[in-house]
Amino acid sequence: MDLTYITKNIIAMGFPARGAETAIRNDIKDVVAFLRKKHPGHFLIVNVSERNYDYSPLLQNDEVVFVGWLDHYPPPMSLLVTVVEMMHEYLSKDPLNTIAIHCMAGRSRTGTSIASYLLYANEIKTPEEAINQFNLTRSAGPSLTLPSQIRAVYNYAKLLQLGRKTEGVGPITDLTLLQNPKRFNLKSILMTPVPLTGIQATGCRPLIEIYNEAGLTLPHGAKPLWVYTSSRKFKPTDHVIEIPVNFEIRGDTLIKFYHQSEGFTSVSSLLFRVQFHTSFIETSYIDFPLTQIDSPDSDLSVRLAPSQKILDEKFRLRLLLEEVGSAGALPDPFPAPAPEPFPVAPLGEEPSGGSALPAEALDPFAASLPVEGQVNLN
Repeated sequence: MDLTYITKNIIAMGFPARGAETAIRNDIKDVVAFLRKKHPGHFLIVNVSERNYDYSPLLQNDEVVFVGWLDHYPPPMSLLVTVVEMMHEYLSKDPLNTIAIHCMAGRSRTGTSIASYLLYANEIKTPEEAINQFNLTRSAGPSLTLPSQIRAVYNYAKLLQLGRKTEGVGPITDLTLLQNPKRFNLKSILMTPVPLTGIQATGCRPLIEIYNEAGLTLPHGAKPLWVYTSSRKFKPTDHVIEIPVNFEIRGDTLIKFYHQSEGFTSVSSLLFRVQFHTSFIETSYIDFPLTQIDSPDSDLSVRLAPSQKILDEKFRLRLLLEEVGSAGALPDPFPAPAPEPFPVAPLGEEPSGGSALPAEALDPFAASLPVEGQVNLN
């Protein structure tokens, strides 16, 4: 069986299936037999996949709970709080109690939940250590790798730091950051270099969608709150794509980036996406290098995705923001190192004489920069 003890009473496992699907997944009969033998009367299966199931009479209603969300995404922050506190409530009732948590592969969504719980339980002190503990224990290779899911664990650590009123293990009593999240006017979106799409790699005609929390929890039918379709195709010689937005975002925010093909039958292809929570933004613009951008259809950053051919290694996405109102400064207990400067030539210029770029090569977004610094959301 695909099943790993992360701690003595927390198990990460693959989806418990039945029928033909058991050829590639755990058989629910084997899973239940194992849990009844090893933890009789003291186990709870936590399903964080998007697929609910009813395996009665094999499993009783009080032996499984469904708190799932979409594959290849982090949960809304409020749902992550619910999952972790539900885990703690069950485990704290009896020292023999054990939780078996799964998504589909038992890796990314499972890892997001378990790493956050390890922080809640004070078993590990930093999000980096919690993620490493899960990755090292779960499998030979890293399991929790999606940038937005890692970002969610870091944000959860900040929420614990700021929202807990007592030392040690206890609930987050101050949920102001989630109940009344910071609001920002997303003024514009910039990208450089231009993504190279199509067989001829001739550029990109961007289509952008913005979603709120509903876009993270509904498997079908979630509608974007804001949509932009470019009337032109950007070419590599354009260097920078700048999209005016002027749309208010708050709380959990998902932005999807597509290329829309030209011609009579236009087709939109998802290139990449980013997801974040506005309460954890401290500055007036956010930079996303490749390592912080989600691939369209896997649990990897877009830099490591097998299909990655359209974005240059130096690709950078920037969101220009203006806070609507002010709730005061939010201290960061886990400050990230300063992002690297853009190692590219000034817009419209090549390095003189064909020589290598100087160390002080200008930022191609410089004309649009605010005076404040930037933030790494990880």
